[in-house]
Amino acid sequence: MRLKRLLFLCTALLSFTTSFADDFVQNSIKYTTSSDKTVTLVDGKSTSGEVVIPSSVRYGKNDYAVTVIEHNAFQGNNSITSVIIPSSVNSIGYCAFNACKNLRSVTDASSNANMQGYEYTDCTNLQSVTLSGSLQTIGYRSFANTGLTSLVLPANVKEIGGQAFQDCQHLTQVQFDSRLEVIKDHAFKQTGLITLELPSGVNEIGEWSFEGCQNLKKVVLPLRATALGTGSFFHCTSLESVVIPGNITTFNDNTFNGCSRLSAVYYLGDNQPSINQYTFAGVDNKFNFYVKPSALANIRGVAYISDKVKDSFPYQQRSKYATFSSEFAVDFASVNGLKAYIAKGVGENNSVNLLPITTAGAGTGLVIEATPNTVYQLRLADNDTHYDDNALHVATSEIANNATIQHKADLTYLSNPVDLTTDKVRYELIALLLSQLSMLSQMEQRCVIYMEIRLLPLQISVERPHGHGRSLLITSLVILQKFILQ
Repeated sequence: MRLKRLLFLCTALLSFTTSFADDFVQNSIKYTTSSDKTVTLVDGKSTSGEVVIPSSVRYGKNDYAVTVIEHNAFQGNNSITSVIIPSSVNSIGYCAFNACKNLRSVTDASSNANMQGYEYTDCTNLQSVTLSGSLQTIGYRSFANTGLTSLVLPANVKEIGGQAFQDCQHLTQVQFDSRLEVIKDHAFKQTGLITLELPSGVNEIGEWSFEGCQNLKKVVLPLRATALGTGSFFHCTSLESVVIPGNITTFNDNTFNGCSRLSAVYYLGDNQPSINQYTFAGVDNKFNFYVKPSALANIRGVAYISDKVKDSFPYQQRSKYATFSSEFAVDFASVNGLKAYIAKGVGENNSVNLLPITTAGAGTGLVIEATPNTVYQLRLADNDTHYDDNALHVATSEIANNATIQHKADLTYLSNPVDLTTDKVRYELIALLLSQLSMLSQMEQRCVIYMEIRLLPLQISVERPHGHGRSLLITSLVILQKFILQ
C-alpha cells in the first residue's frame, strides 16, 4: 500500500512538472509555453513599427510553434504600424489588436477560422487588411470604427457578425464571395458603401444591418434572401433604387424609412407582399413600386403604397444608340419605337452582327436603338432569358464603373451608356476636339456609337488600340466606339 501511495505521489509531481508553463520574451514579445511544442503570444504591447510575428521561436534547447495570440495581446499599442500573422497561428483572441491607433495594415495568413470579436475595433487608421483564406466567421465588432476603405472577403467566409464593420465611414467597397450566407444585425451600419450587390448565397440580412449608410445609392439583393431585418436600410439618404427578389414576402417596419431619394423599387415576386406602415415612410415623392405585368393584379392593392404600384418603368436615352444592362429581366416586346440587340458572331473587318431580341435576362449586355430624348415604358420580364453566345459583356473594372452613369428610373437625369466589353469585336477609338463634333453627323448611319465626354487635364496621353500613345494639348475629348450594323 505504501509503495502505491509513493507511485501516485511521483506521478502527480511529474504531471505538475510537465504541465508547468514557462514565460519568456523575445524581440519585445512575451510568450508562454502551452506544451512541449507550442507557445502562446501573450503580450506585444512593448513592440513598435512593423511587427512580423514569427511562426516559431527558440527557447532553451527547444523550438516552439507560435499557435495562439492571446486576447488583449497588443491592445492599445499605438506604436505599431503594421502586423503580419503567420500560418502557424490557429487562434486569435478577442481584442487582440483593439485600439491600436496607428496600425495601418494587417496581413493575416493564419489558419484561424473564427474571429472572436473586437480584434481590430477602434484601429482608426487601419486602412488595409488581407484576411486569412481559412476564415469562416467575422466576429462581433471585429473591425468596427476602423479606417478601412475597401475589403475583399475570403471565399470561405459564411457569416459576418453583428456590428462587424459599424462606423467604418471610409469603407466604400466590399467584395463578397458567393459562399456568404449570413449578415448579422448592424453589420455595416453607418459605413461609406456606395453600391451593394450581395452574393446569391445570402439568406439572412439582420436588423439595422445597413442603417445610416448615407452614400449608398443602389442595392441588389440576392434571389435566395427570404427576409429583410427591421430597419435594414433605415435612413440611407442617397439610396435611389432597390431590386428585391420574390422570396421576400414581408417588409418589416422601417426597412426603408427615411430613404429620402428612394424613387424606384423593383419587386420580382408574383404575390402581394406584407408591407408595414413605416416601411417606405419618408421616401422620394416620385417613389414607385415596379412589378411584373403578370403580378400586377395580385399586388396592386398592397397596403400603404397601392397607388405607387406599376407594371412599367420609364426609360430614356440621349442618342439613337446606347448600351444597356439591367439587374433584372426586361421585356421589350410591347415597346413601340425601341429595339434591343445582342451581338452574334463577327462580320467583316472584325465588326459584330447585332441581332434583335424581345426579352433579356439580368446582366445581359445590349445595344438599344431608340429616338433620342423620348420616354419609353419598359416592363419587367416574367422569364429570365439568357444568351450564352452574346458577345457584349458588362464591364466590371473599377475604371468602367467610375466612368459610367447608370440609368435612373425617375428620369432626374438621362441614361448614359453602360460600359460594355466584347472579345469578338475590335473597337474603333476616335478622339475629337469638341469643336469638331459636327463630324458626327457625317459618319455612316449604319454605325452604333458609344459616346462619352470627359473633362481632361491640360496635357494627357491617349492610348490607341495597339498601345501607341501621344500627347494632346486639349481640355476635353469625345471617345467613340463603333459597331458596324450588318
